[in-house]
Amino acid sequence: MRWITKLLQRYPWAMPLVGFVSGAASFFLVEREQDRFAQSIAILMLVSWVWLALEKLLRQGVQRWLGAPLPPPLVSFATQMVHQESLFFVIPFFAITTAWNTGQMVFTSALAVFALVSILDPIYFHWLAARRWLYFIFHGVTSFAVLLTALPILFHLPTPKAYLLSLGAAIALSLPGVVSGSSTALVGARSRRSCADPARHRDWPLHAPLDSSCHTAPDQSSRDRPDQ
Repeated sequence: MRWITKLLQRYPWAMPLVGFVSGAASFFLVEREQDRFAQSIAILMLVSWVWLALEKLLRQGVQRWLGAPLPPPLVSFATQMVHQESLFFVIPFFAITTAWNTGQMVFTSALAVFALVSILDPIYFHWLAARRWLYFIFHGVTSFAVLLTALPILFHLPTPKAYLLSLGAAIALSLPGVVSGSSTALVGARSRRSCADPARHRDWPLHAPLDSSCHTAPDQSSRDRPDQ
């Protein structure tokens, strides 16, 4: 595991390249009705997303088994790798099938921006991951695109049905994190405003306690990598 991590850190472009090549190959093989390879790749995509969805449970099991927790940077790196591979896998499908003079262009362009964000560590970890509600929106859109691509390949579903199933699964995966992250961000913003406004405490009774968050150290979460 360590040598794989070191190899991918040394060659960060490898995973996006593998995802893009496998996605392009899968698209053309499906077009030629030789979709066994495409189905295999789609299964790998879905397996990686199942791992991502069950990551907390699996991590707890590994911790009980090994007696030590998985390092958070390793978990964060694995999550980023799944995002990279998934986005670069689906981009060829969307790029070729998009009608660029319609509203489809907006979603496909957003996927391209998301793919770029996933390979830029300063933006991915220090900007996106620090805003949990935004991170889970990114997570949900990526999962929607993967499912919308993989379900027709694996189960030959019509596009409208695959769209509804993908949308439902993406909402179920991301909405709890979006709500939780938004609540945390709102509470933090209110706390910072109250600490910065001395007039807030001017008329308080002397025995009333001040907000304890004004006396705590800055939150470290914005400097840590995401821990799913």
